[in-house]
Amino acid sequence: MTTLLLIFKLALWAFSSAGWCLLLTRKGGLRPELAPIVAFSGMGVAMVAAGLLNIFTPVEWALYLAGLGLAAWFLLREREALRPWFSLRVLVFGLACLWLLWLSRGGLIWGHDNMAHWAIVAKTIITENHLPNTANLAVEFTGYPVGTACFIKYFCDFVGVSDGLMMLGQGLLILSGLFSLTVFLPRRSWPGAIAFFAFAVFALTADVPLNDLRVDTILAVQGLAGLSVIAFYGLTDLRRALGYGLVPLAFLAQIKNSGLFFIALDLAVLLYFALRARAGGKAILKGAALSLAVTLGGYWLWLRHVALIFPQGETSKHTVSLTEYSAIFGEKTAEEIGQFNRLFLAHFTDFSQTDIRILIGLAVLLAACLVYTLLSGQGGARKALLLGAGCLGAEGLYLVCLWCTYTLSMNTSEMLVLASIQRYHTTTLIWLAGAALVLVLGFLGQENRKKDWFWGLAAALAFVWMFLPGRENLPTLYSRAPYHITDTQGPVLELKEQYGLTEGSRYLFYTRGGGVDTWTLRYIARYVLNTDTLDFWEYEDQEYTWNELYNSYDYIILYSPDEYIEDFFRQQGFDPAQGYAHLVIEG
Repeated sequence: MTTLLLIFKLALWAFSSAGWCLLLTRKGGLRPELAPIVAFSGMGVAMVAAGLLNIFTPVEWALYLAGLGLAAWFLLREREALRPWFSLRVLVFGLACLWLLWLSRGGLIWGHDNMAHWAIVAKTIITENHLPNTANLAVEFTGYPVGTACFIKYFCDFVGVSDGLMMLGQGLLILSGLFSLTVFLPRRSWPGAIAFFAFAVFALTADVPLNDLRVDTILAVQGLAGLSVIAFYGLTDLRRALGYGLVPLAFLAQIKNSGLFFIALDLAVLLYFALRARAGGKAILKGAALSLAVTLGGYWLWLRHVALIFPQGETSKHTVSLTEYSAIFGEKTAEEIGQFNRLFLAHFTDFSQTDIRILIGLAVLLAACLVYTLLSGQGGARKALLLGAGCLGAEGLYLVCLWCTYTLSMNTSEMLVLASIQRYHTTTLIWLAGAALVLVLGFLGQENRKKDWFWGLAAALAFVWMFLPGRENLPTLYSRAPYHITDTQGPVLELKEQYGLTEGSRYLFYTRGGGVDTWTLRYIARYVLNTDTLDFWEYEDQEYTWNELYNSYDYIILYSPDEYIEDFFRQQGFDPAQGYAHLVIEG
């Protein structure tokens, strides 16, 4: 019965989303390949705005019911609107979503970063029905935007709340973003399809996989979705490129601060199309300026929200603040900066690093396509050169931004170990590879479509993407095992299920007996128990009276008992023969 109910809720949510997609294609003239990501991005923007105004419930119900109404209308009154959706690529996209559902159902969130922020902030927003505030002590990185968490809320509020469904909600965003790139695939071009498939495997495995709520992969894919809209309509309908391209970019600004980098790249492409337009270029430039203002305006509103709600919000990790940047940079000595510069340079000249191997593979692919295009005489030489120059410039700009991130936004210890540099760099490489694919499939390939071996070359070289990085993440595309990792949550989940621990209660973990990594346990237990009050009794000089414990906590968990706590509870009348030292004691 539970499975049938889940299927019913998923079907209704999909039907509602289909209503918005049909509206975009039928009334807005948008291609079906682009409609899901534009619709999902619009939902995400609307939910973030609702959170800022503290009106989650009416907004999400309005989106949901309006979508259902639209879907029913088109199904009953305008069935012609369904015709563009009957295609092989749409079918494959739908099957991919169903496959992800099968993979993620019953899955468990894992990893420190998820427990410390990405999962706990989504769970907090879902549970509390408002954006985090000073009462939500579990959310530490208050300056991080909450775009993906708000979209996950919109999905889970109507489908159900679980770790697996949160993975599915975010996964739908990623799959719809990748689906947007198929708008450039020529019909009946198997080499082109193979090239796209190879890129999709690369994008889903090279960085953050689908069983993870970190946003590094979705940043790149969301940026590519905006690029797809802009590039597809850039030569024929600049206004549509601007109007629809703005939606994914506006949502991208609400995912993570570094999303601004990809917004800048996409708007640069829009600027290129506007400058080469013979008519209406000035108007488009004004529109591009307006879109930038809207995108940055939404981001500014988030920054103002953080500054107003959280007293220390502007000093939260990775918050955009010139004052905070200056303070962090001022803490570093010239010797430390010099040491970092040497380490930074060494990383990008070390061919054994995974991200550098990806960069080399991408360079080989681009070089081959450029050489062929320049020597073939079939056209596209100028575009090919622009592609090479654009990729080189984007990579150079990113390295500058990355250097600034480490020196201005990270503490000294993180800076000197190049914390997460592989993950950060790979995000940009995914965008660059996708941008190259867009140009090859959408422009160079169009001008060289009669050259079958051109497509064969593109497809063959694209396989390089599959085998260079992300081998350890490949099982996330075909196996349920990576979605059911129990090592992280397992011990606390067992306690929760065995003793009926309630979420949102006040907890004290007794770990004075030793052998417990309380730093890790804190994040895990805080997430599993969904609590803002979770303390540890771990030091010998900590003393409590029974009244203090009774009044301050709902549960005392003897996680690592010793003789002291046994004597303490014996004095309160508990029978050692009942094994109380290994039980959860409810006050």
